[in-house]
Amino acid sequence: MTDLAPSFDVSVDEERGELHFMTSGFFDKASMDAFLEETAKKAGPLLSRKGTIRAFGDLTDYVAQSREIGEIMAETLRRAEESGIERTAIVITSPILKMQYARVSEGRNVEIFDSKIDALNWLRN
Repeated sequence: MTDLAPSFDVSVDEERGELHFMTSGFFDKASMDAFLEETAKKAGPLLSRKGTIRAFGDLTDYVAQSREIGEIMAETLRRAEESGIERTAIVITSPILKMQYARVSEGRNVEIFDSKIDALNWLRN
């Protein structure tokens, strides 16, 4: 990856009860806040209905983040579980980011995968 500009995309698969997100680049507080605001807006309908809610994250173009953003990531995962997201599958290819994400997701029902197929299979079973 040569472009470190932060970007994200958030969508919902209402039929499966899944929140999908993609992040790339290096985030500052403002870009993380914008991502979290969009995520909350898109997740709202899922959170207000009955049923299982799961999350899928594609972080293949995300890079290791600052300590501040790492702390926000950890807090976001904690709040996601409290709000009803039962499990999260994350695709990460960077070894350094895998280590950071393993640290921030410790104690949460989060699994890290190398491929989207493996992540979605785990998420949906």
